[in-house]
Amino acid sequence: MTKKRVLIISDFFIPHWTGIVTSLSYFIDRYNHVYDFSVLTINHTNCLPPYEIMNHIKIMRVPYQFSISRAKFSFFYFPQYLSLLNRCDVVFINSPSNAILLFAVCARLFKKRVIIFHQGDLILTQGILNRVIEKLFDFQTHLSCKVAHALATYTQDYASYSRILSKYKNKLHTFLFIPKKSKTPTQSLQSLEKMRKQGFFIYGFAGRFVEEKGIDILLSAIAQVVQTNKKVHFYFAGDTPQYEKNSFFSENNPYVTNVGLLSASDMKSFLSSLDYLIIPSRSDCFPLVQVEALLEGTPIIASNIPGLRVPVSATKYGFLFEKENSSDLAKKILISLSERKNISRYKHAIDVLLNPLTYDSAIRTFIGK
Repeated sequence: MTKKRVLIISDFFIPHWTGIVTSLSYFIDRYNHVYDFSVLTINHTNCLPPYEIMNHIKIMRVPYQFSISRAKFSFFYFPQYLSLLNRCDVVFINSPSNAILLFAVCARLFKKRVIIFHQGDLILTQGILNRVIEKLFDFQTHLSCKVAHALATYTQDYASYSRILSKYKNKLHTFLFIPKKSKTPTQSLQSLEKMRKQGFFIYGFAGRFVEEKGIDILLSAIAQVVQTNKKVHFYFAGDTPQYEKNSFFSENNPYVTNVGLLSASDMKSFLSSLDYLIIPSRSDCFPLVQVEALLEGTPIIASNIPGLRVPVSATKYGFLFEKENSSDLAKKILISLSERKNISRYKHAIDVLLNPLTYDSAIRTFIGK
C-alpha cells in the first residue's frame, strides 16, 4: 500500500530544539511507518546541509537572509515550496509560520489537502511595533485557517481562549504529540541525587529564559521560599543570557544551580531526578516538557493558564498557582514539600491524558484518509 505523502512546512526543525520542533519530531517518529514525510524548513544557522535524510525523513533547508527576533526570513522559502507541491498529497503547516498564508493558498490552488497545527498565538512584549506584528500575524493566520481543511492544537482548553482557534471550532482537532515511552530505565543525575540524600527537596525549570516563560516570577518565589525553608534547591536547564547578571545565578548562591543546555538523554535524567518541575509561564500553549516530566513520574507546579494547566487539572499530579503571582507560587512550593509522598501514588498520570485508540483515530482524520 502506497503511503500518503505529507510535506511539513516548519520555520524551525531539527536540530533547533524548541517545543514547536520537538512536537513535530515526536509526531513523525510515531507515524513514520504510516506516512511518507518530507520537511521544508529554514536553515537557522546557515551551516547545516541543504538536504538530509534523517530516520527516513527527507529534510530540505533553505538559507535565511535576515532575522527579526527569533524569526528567520528566506527569499528561497516559497520558491522551494512551489517546487515540492506536486510531490505531496498533504501540506502540513506548523504554525506560527512567517509565510503561512502563501503556503495555504498555493496548496489549495494545487488541490492539496491543507492542515495547520497551531502551537500558539503570537504574544510579544510591550511596544507599538510588536502590536502591529501581532495584528499582521493574526490577519494572515485567520485567512489561512479559513483556507485550511483542518486545524489542530494540543488542548480544547487552549483553543477556547486562543485569538485564532476560537473562531474555527468546526475544523478543530486536539491531540498531544508525545514521545514513545522508553523501555530503558532513566538514571537520575548524581549531583541532584546527592542533594536529595542531604535532605534537600529538588525543584527544576527547563525551557527558554525569556519573559513569557516567567523566569522572574520563579526567582521572586524562590526568594520567598528560602526565607521559610532552606532545605530546597532549584535547578535551571537552559541558557541564561538575559539573567547572567542576576545574583540568583551566581556560583555562590546555595539555592540555585544552572545546568545549562541539556541533550535529550540528559533531559530525561534531569526530569527524573526532580521532586517537582516548575512551569511559571505567563503564556504557553502546551509546553511539552510537562508531558516529558509526567513520563518520568515527576509531578508539576504550573501557572493556571489555558493549555498549560490541563495535565495538572486532569491528573491532579501537582499544583496550579495564580498567573504571574510569585507569592502564590511560593505558597504552592511550600505546600508541595509536605505533599510529595502523598502525590507519588499517581505515578502513571500520563495515561490519564492519552487514549491511544482515540489519538490514532484523530491523527488519521486530521491527515486525511
